[in-house]
Amino acid sequence: MKIIKNILYGLSILSLALFYSCGSDDPSPLEDATNKLAKTWGNATVILDGADVTSPSYSDFSITFRADGSYTTSDGDPAFKSTGGFWAFTNQSTFTSILVDGVTMSVVLNEEATTLKLSFLAPGAPVGARVSGLVGDYIFDLQAL
Repeated sequence: MKIIKNILYGLSILSLALFYSCGSDDPSPLEDATNKLAKTWGNATVILDGADVTSPSYSDFSITFRADGSYTTSDGDPAFKSTGGFWAFTNQSTFTSILVDGVTMSVVLNEEATTLKLSFLAPGAPVGARVSGLVGDYIFDLQAL
């Protein structure tokens, strides 16, 4: 009887050890937020200082965020002066803003990660520069492509 008790006790310990040694396959909050954002977004509605400027400037706009922290844009001028660069979450507890090449953007993703709203102030070129960018408050309403 004592042998059976010891075997059962040993199996119980082994079961618990196996149970606790199995790691979770769930992504970290940062990985989850990155995975939701890391896709191509388009079909934009673009608002600049309260006015709809989607057509013709942003009719074919798209932006692709990658999990490695890079991004590319298509037809993003004048709000996006380059065709790509780097991005990162600015707050890794709320994941509600990103830094895109020095510009902080508010991020609102729906739960299914099918719609994205980017809001930001485009600073334009420094005073005295030969060419100035289009300054203003932008809102990009995007859909996952």
